[in-house]
Amino acid sequence: MESPNVILDLKLTSCKGLKAFKLLRDPSVYAVVSVTGTGDHHRTPSVAAAKDDRRRFEWRHTIRLRLRLSDLDRPIEIDLLCEGTLRDRLVGRVRVAVRDLTEEGIVGGAATHVSYQVRTAGGKPNGVLNFSYDLILPPPQMVWQPPTAEAAEKPGWWYRPPPQEVWSTGYDPIGMGGYPTEADLFGYGFR
Repeated sequence: MESPNVILDLKLTSCKGLKAFKLLRDPSVYAVVSVTGTGDHHRTPSVAAAKDDRRRFEWRHTIRLRLRLSDLDRPIEIDLLCEGTLRDRLVGRVRVAVRDLTEEGIVGGAATHVSYQVRTAGGKPNGVLNFSYDLILPPPQMVWQPPTAEAAEKPGWWYRPPPQEVWSTGYDPIGMGGYPTEADLFGYGFR
């Protein structure tokens, strides 16, 4: 039997203080969200740096992740990549344990806003990623209990009585009269 899914809605809001160098123009950065070991990747649209600050990026993009209960021990990786002419370059990475989100946040309620440090491939800090999340757990499974010993003492209490037959005419159907009584045999007063 397949385990039920946990739904995690991540809304990547913004990233501040991110050093993404691009020669001659503003850098465009996008995020790739994945759960380690599942092979599922979700990409956000690319956004250019803010006009007033080249180190601030705003997405406001929601990603819905469906996780099995066994995936709650795996971390979520958010890779921030800068679009390049020949290839895209990894600017930073954020690793978030799903267990931390389930313990920290409100389950099924309003979105919880958090901030995590972005780290480069070398482990140096490179800005702060802000996002919100909402966690939706599956409903509890219904487990039917066997009847108790008390129910076994009263056999048949759970069966319905047979339905009453209703006839539309005023007469009994043919063959339903049974044996004639003495009054029926001598109906005209003759003995």
